[in-house]
Amino acid sequence: MIGLTLRYDPEADAAYIYVVPPGPSRSVARTSVANIRMDMAGITVDFNEEGVIAGLEILGASKVLPRDVLTDPGEWPSRRPASGGVY
Repeated sequence: MIGLTLRYDPEADAAYIYVVPPGPSRSVARTSVANIRMDMAGITVDFNEEGVIAGLEILGASKVLPRDVLTDPGEWPSRRPASGGVY
């Protein structure tokens, strides 16, 4: 199972989900806009040089992600949803 890391910036209301761990070896070759809605979240997908997803950026994160995910970001899948739901 892939371990994911989430970072949240409340001032920008932006979350970034790292599929490839953050660090100097993480290289993004291209970015693609997956969804833009002014009243919801904008999502961009970063790909590495091999075409594998490196990470996802979610703008307007508080509108689409559970509050406990944003207030206690960190590594997944070690986290479990408080409500018994699925992340």
